[in-house]
Amino acid sequence: DNEMNLKVALGLLKPYNMIIRLAESGEQALEMVKTQEYHIIFMDHMMPGMDGVEATHAIREMEGDYFKKVPVIAFTANAVNGAREMFLSEGFQDLVTKPIEMNTMERVLRKWIPEDLIEAAKLDGASEIQIFFRIV
Repeated sequence: DNEMNLKVALGLLKPYNMIIRLAESGEQALEMVKTQEYHIIFMDHMMPGMDGVEATHAIREMEGDYFKKVPVIAFTANAVNGAREMFLSEGFQDLVTKPIEMNTMERVLRKWIPEDLIEAAKLDGASEIQIFFRIV
């Protein structure tokens, strides 16, 4: 997406202690998934050039089981009725609407990141448990 939205997404994901790779376009995202496997892909709906739906279709059409099953999550400002069903029918596994809320982000991460990659730690004096995602 645009530079500002990339910074916002990076800031929201930073507390989860994940290795994050950013793509500035659908074309760049395709090149990245050809060279490295990811545990989850957040794909913005409206990107310059190839949009998120086109990029997700291209990923799903690639040869290999990984490309058919890797969780691709739509980021979108499109929160109208039926949007979720539309994105799911286009090959996405889930949807996060903008503005992004932390509880939604955590729900999606817990649902789609393999359980063996999630570690929980209670921070000193904290009443809440901090979640870390260990990427291997």
